[in-house]
Amino acid sequence: MRLFIIIFSIALVFSNCKNSGSSASTDLEDLIFYKLDGSEIALGELKGKTVFLNFWATWCRPCVSEMPSIDEMAKLFKEQDVVFLAASYEDMDKVKSFASYYNYSFEFVKINEEFMLNYDIASLPTTWVIDKNGEVVWEEIGKLDWSEVSKVERLFNIANN
Repeated sequence: MRLFIIIFSIALVFSNCKNSGSSASTDLEDLIFYKLDGSEIALGELKGKTVFLNFWATWCRPCVSEMPSIDEMAKLFKEQDVVFLAASYEDMDKVKSFASYYNYSFEFVKINEEFMLNYDIASLPTTWVIDKNGEVVWEEIGKLDWSEVSKVERLFNIANN
């Protein structure tokens, strides 16, 4: 029985792994984000730019703890065509309160919970990097230190291809 539980657990972990770029691309252009001022932005409007899209929630400690490193990375790429978005499905007032308290340099947006379900975003934080053609080319699940040189270099290479 114990062996079955171990094997089942390993299978469950690997079933959530994705090949970056395989889960989403063609209909991402229609994805609508809601800015904190209530205006809408479609991901298709950002075509031609690299998009760093972090899915998070206010209650998610790993999400909150990786945000300073996302902010560092966003500041490094300020002069390039890289858009940093932190997308939450939570109530807009909750996200606004969080954003005003922390005052990070990247943009907070609201996303529909259905999107999270449709694209199997089951773990937070999850981060996608979407290239200039609108393809997900890098996906990370879990908390990372985005200020690490290897991650900065990888984003630089994606943004400049």
